[in-house]
Amino acid sequence: MKKSEILNKLKNECQNCHKCELGNTRTNIVFSDGNPDSAKYILVGEAPGANEDLTGTPLREFLYVDDMADACVFLLENYSGEQHVNIGTGKEVTIKELAETVKEVVGYQGEIIWNKDMPDGTPRKLTNVDKLHGLGWTHKVELREGVQLAYDWFRENVQNARM
Repeated sequence: MKKSEILNKLKNECQNCHKCELGNTRTNIVFSDGNPDSAKYILVGEAPGANEDLTGTPLREFLYVDDMADACVFLLENYSGEQHVNIGTGKEVTIKELAETVKEVVGYQGEIIWNKDMPDGTPRKLTNVDKLHGLGWTHKVELREGVQLAYDWFRENVQNARM
């Protein structure tokens, strides 16, 4: 089942069975401290940049999973409109800045190597969160704190994590 089908099923369940509205939402990259896939994505095996295919210049927005959940609950309680609402931080960082943050958090002492021969992909991915902010919600977990939480969880649970 596709992610969009799952979200539509959840929306219908909320509306039909529980008599609550789940407006249309959209987000960019969400990561967490309890998901090994997020840890692998964010932490790149404790060697950030060792296998990067990018120049580090593309801009991305990252949202910690607790903020995503909080925003969804906020919208369930405060929004029933037909239009979609973007969920995000409204802040973007370069992939290079992300790699440097991860490097600091995990204590990696090596060099980050960028392969400038590979394409970067989309240069910028940032959601416009003005509507969500206008409703009164903003994220709480900044990128560095979220990376630290994900790394701490990963280190404590690496033996039991499915990889």
